[in-house]
Amino acid sequence: MKIQFIASVVLFAIIVLSMVTPAQITITSADATALNAVGNVLTNHYDTTATSIDIGSPGATSWDFSSLNSHTSKPLASVLPSSTPYYSSYFSGSNVAFSFNEIMNGNTVDAWQYTTQTPNNYLLNGVVVEAVMGADTFIITFVNSPAQIFFPIPCTYNSQWESSFIISNTSYYNGFPLTTTTTNHKENVLVDAWGNMTMPGGTVLPAIRFRRDDKYTTNTPPFYERTITYSFLTKSGAAVEITAIDTNALNSGTIQTEGVTWRSSNVVNIESENQITIEFSLNQNYPNPFNPTTKIRYSIPLVETHSSATAQNVLLKVYDVLGNEVATLVNEEKPAGVYEVNFDASKLSSGIYLYKL
Repeated sequence: MKIQFIASVVLFAIIVLSMVTPAQITITSADATALNAVGNVLTNHYDTTATSIDIGSPGATSWDFSSLNSHTSKPLASVLPSSTPYYSSYFSGSNVAFSFNEIMNGNTVDAWQYTTQTPNNYLLNGVVVEAVMGADTFIITFVNSPAQIFFPIPCTYNSQWESSFIISNTSYYNGFPLTTTTTNHKENVLVDAWGNMTMPGGTVLPAIRFRRDDKYTTNTPPFYERTITYSFLTKSGAAVEITAIDTNALNSGTIQTEGVTWRSSNVVNIESENQITIEFSLNQNYPNPFNPTTKIRYSIPLVETHSSATAQNVLLKVYDVLGNEVATLVNEEKPAGVYEVNFDASKLSSGIYLYKL
């Protein structure tokens, strides 16, 4: 007897050719996993001339950061934590690491940022900086205890959390500790806005805004410090970060800043037969709304017939609201795995479309 399983999931996508309507998004575990995939590169850019910037307002809004420049940049490459030199010494519980370079006293040094993705949180464990000068090795470690809750999973509008931890900063010379300082850090975060964000280059992406209120206390001067930071995060990892000069500044409109950090992302498309799933799934496209392209991710489970696993016929189509087919994105046999395809709607009219697996 032959059993045929048909998975049919219909989701909506809005295409607006003149203006993109704000979309509310949720940062999911799948988004974090895609962002952390080994080989992905995130590039942090710093605009040193931006002294004032419009942060929008709480609730539904939009942000235009297209005028930001890149005066300095720093690529961060996702690597296996176990491949880094200080994983076992300081961050053996971390399951994500990013490798990058820093400039210290005019010298380029190596650095690694360690994080942990759990089912409920995305955690920042700390950073190690290493400078090798001839036969000498200088190391600076920044260890969060417990790990900082960078954001909960899932994370969406109105998510809020508190994170209290101690930052231990230790300097080493050829393996011997020289100095250690500690800072008590308390952070309150609220996701207070959502909307479309225009990035440098003109790309428009749905984003959510984090308002971070950080308080630092130490036993050495300065004994107390406070910062208010607004972070704008997308599902693909593209982001903008703005720190206010005035901690009493209003929560909307134009604020003063000493510079703006923004991040571009080249999250690798998923097309891997090694990622085996146990069920059919058809994910929400991203970005959504979009103009004019978007990505659709789907999963095909492993199906065994007697002693072998077989590929399956996969058909992924897009329809308008009247049921007319407007595009066939996939029509072929696929082995079990997780896949992602692009949908280009540049030749279609604005409106609502459906896709079906």
